[in-house]
Amino acid sequence: DELTVFMEYDEPKKVQKTVVKPNLSKFGPIFKGDSPKVKQAIEDAESLFNALSEELKAKVSNEAKEKLANARNEYDKLKAKDEADTNVANEVVALIDAIGTVSLDSEAAILEAEEARDSLTPEQLAKVSQEAKDKLTSARATYDALVAEKEANDAAIKAVEDAIKAI
Repeated sequence: DELTVFMEYDEPKKVQKTVVKPNLSKFGPIFKGDSPKVKQAIEDAESLFNALSEELKAKVSNEAKEKLANARNEYDKLKAKDEADTNVANEVVALIDAIGTVSLDSEAAILEAEEARDSLTPEQLAKVSQEAKDKLTSARATYDALVAEKEANDAAIKAVEDAIKAI
């Protein structure tokens, strides 16, 4: 809020009022992800504001101060979310890497990695490399082929044993 004070003078007096209005429009209403340009714009505006004397800071419009504070808060929230998403994605990649060489004993590790991948949000899944996604798909295909081969071998062995029992 601005306060206006009227003083009586013998002669009319011109008074100059300085209002600092930084150009904060480049932030936009919402920005996405960890944009270096947005970060730099916020830091530049904060540096300009912090370099002002207390008297000049008081003259910066409340709207501009609020816009800068909101931009910083929004940026910090988005950055924290981005870091959390990266951490979750890294945990999934670690589960995929833990599968190792696929064998008939790999089912639990593959299921754990698939369930973790399936629980990701689209933003988190986007942070999982295509290489890791392909590695999990390949592990599943290899495991399924091993299971099918074992089932076919077991069926062949049973057929031989049944034929021998029938003698």
